[in-house]
Amino acid sequence: MAGLLIKELKIRGLANRTLIVTPANLSFQWQRELKDKFRENFEIIRSDVLRTNYGSNPWQEKNQVITSVSWVSRIDDAKESLLRSHWDLIIVDEAHKMSASSADKKTLAYQLGESLSAMTDHYLLMTATPHKGDPQNFCLFLSLLDKDVYGDVKTLEDAMTRHEAPFYLRRVKEALVSFPDPETGKVKALFTRRIVKTGFHDSGRGTAASAATVVTSCLLSSPICDLDIPATSVRWSSSRHLASHLNRHRQISQCGFGSG
Repeated sequence: MAGLLIKELKIRGLANRTLIVTPANLSFQWQRELKDKFRENFEIIRSDVLRTNYGSNPWQEKNQVITSVSWVSRIDDAKESLLRSHWDLIIVDEAHKMSASSADKKTLAYQLGESLSAMTDHYLLMTATPHKGDPQNFCLFLSLLDKDVYGDVKTLEDAMTRHEAPFYLRRVKEALVSFPDPETGKVKALFTRRIVKTGFHDSGRGTAASAATVVTSCLLSSPICDLDIPATSVRWSSSRHLASHLNRHRQISQCGFGSG
């Protein structure tokens, strides 16, 4: 997604300078993927680059840069020189690391996120876990994009309750469908609805086999059925896995707890 956005903004003439902020262990992966898949060359700025370019500002001299969020948020020289530059597009990977428990307890990464927000016209925060179950944390996270969208937690919660939060677009896998049939125009759901029920079971040896049958049915009704995996292999693997868990439960249930 990030590569497609970079290409689109460059074609439109909206992004000449792009900064990507990632966890340190993902910097080289980002550099390699962007070069191999999008033919975009990015340079990684670390402490050695700053030392080599002493007296100049490599952030301003290079147009496509990748750097580490942990390094640039903790090292004052790196952060100060970065804040003297301007970027057309800033992308933050694993952006949930820029979190704050409250307005009075902002992490260094969150403070960096606030500064980056003021340095660009296009700001993309990428994360698979934006909401940690804490509304205040989520509201602060959204403020990195726009401080005026939701002024407080109550405003945010009211908008979500009314399903009138215009800046959210949620896609769950149950909503995914195939391309329309060229003749009928109909679409098919890619994922079938799964209903999970929990019930009591005995410790008989037949339990694992019957449970494995249920698991196998669920597996064969999902997209995994497109793989060339024999049903007998799935059933045998499920049965063996469940049997080991049932044996463990029997051992625990047979152990008595003495009174002191």
